[in-house]
Amino acid sequence: MQVLNLLNAIIIEVKKNNKNLYLFLDAGFPHSFSNDINSINNTDLSIDINFVLDLQNHPIDLSGLSKIFGVKLSGILGIDFFHKFNNIMIDINGNNIDFNVDTFDYDFEIDLKSNSPFIIELSIENGNNNKECLVDTGAFQCMKFSNNFINTYKSSNGWKFPSAMGLMEINYYSNVPIYLNNCNRGNYIFGIPTNLPQMPFDYVLGLNFLSDYICLFDIENGKIKFKKSNTPNILNTQPCYSLKFQIEIINKEIIVSNKLYGCNFDINIGDKIILPDLNMNNLEAVNEIYNRLLFLNDNKEVELICNNKLVKLKPCVLFE
Repeated sequence: MQVLNLLNAIIIEVKKNNKNLYLFLDAGFPHSFSNDINSINNTDLSIDINFVLDLQNHPIDLSGLSKIFGVKLSGILGIDFFHKFNNIMIDINGNNIDFNVDTFDYDFEIDLKSNSPFIIELSIENGNNNKECLVDTGAFQCMKFSNNFINTYKSSNGWKFPSAMGLMEINYYSNVPIYLNNCNRGNYIFGIPTNLPQMPFDYVLGLNFLSDYICLFDIENGKIKFKKSNTPNILNTQPCYSLKFQIEIINKEIIVSNKLYGCNFDINIGDKIILPDLNMNNLEAVNEIYNRLLFLNDNKEVELICNNKLVKLKPCVLFE
């Protein structure tokens, strides 16, 4: 089934009551809900595997997330959606998910300590310090909640994102090694939230890691299986430079929503940004916006229009 890939998040389009509705696939959320409909079934998703999932009418405000993606979200498909199937295969880079897959060729697998939510053991920095980790298709980056790092990592501070618990403030750290099954699986960005309550797990394995793989969530057998993806990531997940301001998309307009620490440009929250040759009618436009403003490989000048004035900005080092 084809899906939208927005900042590596899976957005599922549901056609119901002559409307196109968009649901965020979030394995870290305890139940599914919608502000528009009270259930979905296989016909709504145009798949052959029969299921019916009741959706709660939840009071959570999704307007903040909708502005991040530039798509109006109707609701969230949580962990109960996963449990309607024996397994779900998620290919983020291929914009595809599949259900009840018969065979799956994988590079390695991880045992689930819990399948509601998906909890595994993970170690960072070295392979000898396994702790509980939530596998979360709703987290943009990997996260850490307990203590400080053993080593020193360069950081990018002052990020803000909407969450179910309100506006989350977070600092990101680059090139943190991840170990699964005592094997180094590469270095990734990790975030440490600064204003969240204590969590019942130590880490989150987020979309920046999951998007490097085709993942099989094997609920029936209590495992997650990983196959390295050969398709390039739609985002630059190891950025070196940035203009250091966040944006939101409101009525197909790019608006500055937050300035990160170290942003010295004459740009303010609420300013309107226009990027040349950007098609804002593309539902996945946010990916190109992030790659042109926030997640850059080099420090070449970026040309944009700010409040109807043409400006050229030289990107800064993202992690310092």
